[in-house]
Amino acid sequence: MNFFLTTAFVFLLTLASAQPKLIIPHEHLGYEMEYFDSLNNPIKTNIAHGETWTAVYIDSTSFTTKVETLYWDTTQVLTIQSDTISQPKFYLQGVDSISEQGNGTSFHWKDFHSKKPLRWMTSGKTFIILHKQDPNSRMLEKYKYGEIRAREDYFLFEGVPDSIVQKLSISEKNVVHLRWAGDLNGDGEPDFFLQPHSHHETQIFELIMSSKSNGKVKWKRTARFTEWS
Repeated sequence: MNFFLTTAFVFLLTLASAQPKLIIPHEHLGYEMEYFDSLNNPIKTNIAHGETWTAVYIDSTSFTTKVETLYWDTTQVLTIQSDTISQPKFYLQGVDSISEQGNGTSFHWKDFHSKKPLRWMTSGKTFIILHKQDPNSRMLEKYKYGEIRAREDYFLFEGVPDSIVQKLSISEKNVVHLRWAGDLNGDGEPDFFLQPHSHHETQIFELIMSSKSNGKVKWKRTARFTEWS
């Protein structure tokens, strides 16, 4: 399949749907798309011809979004690409209240080879993310900010002093492949684009979104895209 994306110059970036969807640009021999119900169970979904998607473009410190329309044919290997020169990090559909622009932090493979936890700043707060089973999590209990339940479970910590961070050492099996963190929905809390561990021929990507209720913050696994080559 080939996907041809043509830009729809629409700046209303709130897309309503019962099935949030995530897709990743580039070529894929096969893919699977899922969203998650209220019990965090995955439900398979798919792409429909002529749908509009929100493309999320990022750099090292910020993001912008643009609505694009998706078309395809069935003659070649599945290729997902923007009609612009630069490719977005990912495409979203059915996710409410996506901002037109905002701050964010990108992480790259070189960051995953460090034995130090990933750190970034959102809305004036400095965060660290660790796997739930990482022994370092116990040392940071007093700084715990929240918990993320996904394919892999994580703890989020806020305000950990640098003197403590320098003492931490992350083992290879506990490296968190956080590809991007930023406030997508404008609620002042971080959202996450994560790549959990998988078999070498398969890549899995999950979108985690924050929500606030009665002063409390929760993170919900919103959509997943799995591709293989």
